[in-house]
Amino acid sequence: MSGLNTQKKAEKPEKGTGKGCKDDSCGSSEPSLQRHVSNVQDPTKRLTRSSSTLLEHEGISESVRLAIDTFKLTVDETLKNFSDCLKQLEKDLGSAVDFQANRIDDLERKFLTLEKSCSENDIGNLQNRLKSQADQINKLERMSRRNNFRLVGCPCEENEKCGDIVQSILTEKFKMTAVHIERAHRDGRGNNCRSPHILVKCLSYKDKMNILRNARSVLRDESFFILDDLTKADLREKKKWSREVKELYDMGTKLRFTAGHWRDNHGLPYNFQNSQL
Repeated sequence: MSGLNTQKKAEKPEKGTGKGCKDDSCGSSEPSLQRHVSNVQDPTKRLTRSSSTLLEHEGISESVRLAIDTFKLTVDETLKNFSDCLKQLEKDLGSAVDFQANRIDDLERKFLTLEKSCSENDIGNLQNRLKSQADQINKLERMSRRNNFRLVGCPCEENEKCGDIVQSILTEKFKMTAVHIERAHRDGRGNNCRSPHILVKCLSYKDKMNILRNARSVLRDESFFILDDLTKADLREKKKWSREVKELYDMGTKLRFTAGHWRDNHGLPYNFQNSQL
């Protein structure tokens, strides 16, 4: 029994090694074949996996290309819309600028017109005011000279008394003894050809007017003469129409200058504009 058990124990290793092979080559043949088949199948699998990967890459590349193309189209469309918006904005801005420029030009024209109108009105008002004030001043000066007359061309004498000279002329030439002379004196410096005027102020305006009315006829043959004491404005007005007055006098129309105007026999200002000269 012990011998049989020993034999069975000895035979067990042969059963495990497969058909009693002495080395491990017989026992390991199936795994080696599997590895060989596996090695043969691996390239195919790798090729399949590579093809799948390539297809996946191509699919991804196609998707990327489509995405890029779509992005380009989107960008192009966006840029085109932006460009159109800029053009429209530029057009609108140009129109707005033109409108504002036209409006500014219109406002400038209106302002210039208004300024010119205001200036003309202001100038006209100022001129009217100046003329009115000048007339008032001239009127006041005329009133202050109301009783005055000037003795022109009377030679100067040493230690002369102008009041006595005037009173002597009125008495001897005009036969007027009741005229009251308030004052008389030389006025101005005169010149080499003529002595300064003697400015005379009568106490009565009536006496002054009587002297002026008779002066032309009374002093016709004398070297001196008598004139009214006029303001500068009245003197300019008198000289302005001197030629017309002489022509009218030659035609038989006599005018007299008083109160700043040439007047007819009725004391009314003469209208030289409607004269037939």
